[in-house]
Amino acid sequence: MRQTGVFHRDVLNGLKLWRVWGYLAINDLRGKFARSSLGAAWIVVSFAIWAGGVGLIYARLFQLDTRTFVPFLTVGFALWGFITSSFVESSGSFLGSAGYVKQFNLPKQVYIYRSVLAQTITLTFSLLVCLAVIAIFGSFSVAGLALALPGIGLLMVAAVFHAFLSAYITPYLRDFPHAVSSLMNVIFFVTPIIFPAKMLEERGLGAVYQFNPFYYLLEVVREPLLTGSAPAAATWSGAVAYVAVLALIVMPFCRRLDSRLVYAL
Repeated sequence: MRQTGVFHRDVLNGLKLWRVWGYLAINDLRGKFARSSLGAAWIVVSFAIWAGGVGLIYARLFQLDTRTFVPFLTVGFALWGFITSSFVESSGSFLGSAGYVKQFNLPKQVYIYRSVLAQTITLTFSLLVCLAVIAIFGSFSVAGLALALPGIGLLMVAAVFHAFLSAYITPYLRDFPHAVSSLMNVIFFVTPIIFPAKMLEERGLGAVYQFNPFYYLLEVVREPLLTGSAPAAATWSGAVAYVAVLALIVMPFCRRLDSRLVYAL
């Protein structure tokens, strides 16, 4: 399937080539863990060690209940890692595949989907650890997992838009990955990941998370996993509104950059 030069058609045609970007994404992960004894299982092992160690230390540091805080922190870090990767790692989607882009007439968006899929596989491994932590420290429920699936789907849609934005800007502005990485580090500290939103509310800092769109993306997944109940309507509204605004801004912006992208690589 060749690229047509019409942005929206190439976006859809790229999706249809799932075998291509699926193979490339899996091959990327294999290369990352080449000659490793555990292979991709290192994602699970390293995240599990981190969750057990850092979670317990932070619980003691903030004087919070371990049974509720460790699952909260673990899920928050897993989801935040995925959001950050959708910006930072996806910025190299075209640059890292410049040879393919210039030599093959495939829809260029294939290489963005490749990046997002690799990040999604990593997120899947991390969520397996999260479910184990919830089962050990909290109260895992199948209903909670089922209620979290729509939120995970929405999170993945947001990640695709993040990836499109980063992938298209970076060839024209090579400092973008460094800038967005620094920005995400700052946003991390104003997003309820290592501290509950209730703690901010009690200290009169509710606006810190109420106007933070990433909070809503996190909560539509984290709340059902931890409580077994559906997220509040306000949470869903915030997450959906953020994704809708992304769609309205990112796709027209990327369409304008698409025609001359190959010359920027």
